[in-house]
Amino acid sequence: MLSKNHTIGFIGGDEKYPNLKNIYEGYKQGALHVYPNAKILVTYLGDWDNEAKGITAALSQIEQGADFLLHVADTSGQGVIQAAKEKGVYAFGAVSDQNKLAPDTVVTSFVLDPVKAYDSVFKMINMNNFTGTIFTPGLESSKNSTNEDGIIYIAPFHGFHNRIPVDIQSKFFQLTQDILNR
Repeated sequence: MLSKNHTIGFIGGDEKYPNLKNIYEGYKQGALHVYPNAKILVTYLGDWDNEAKGITAALSQIEQGADFLLHVADTSGQGVIQAAKEKGVYAFGAVSDQNKLAPDTVVTSFVLDPVKAYDSVFKMINMNNFTGTIFTPGLESSKNSTNEDGIIYIAPFHGFHNRIPVDIQSKFFQLTQDILNR
């Protein structure tokens, strides 16, 4: 919804991880839901720990018109945020609240709640029903949610609350609520 030219980018650490592909697919579906003709650029780095590769991939996507980038690339993703900052485009952080890396660039982040993640695995092991399969964790409404099944939440908008139009914020929160209500 913040992309001016409806071209966004996704940069992942390594495409062989199924959950990474799930995140990309969710990002793509969300973009197409909001704007059916959106163009989604995707790059997999084959590397989780190389800021330079993140910068190079981000600059390439920005040159192709991307004005909003999501990374799921660990340290390489910090390079994505750095490139977005340098070129004046928005970024969406991953795994932790990454706004502090570039407060005028990182609109928000999806944040993994590690306590809930480890707790859910511990409960499975304790109940003798751990299967070692890939899980698709859900969304929770906030950082301190204790009664929801999800282990991912959306970080605050920090300084963007006054910069993002109210209608976009409302639509974003409604879509989030729709996901939670499934």
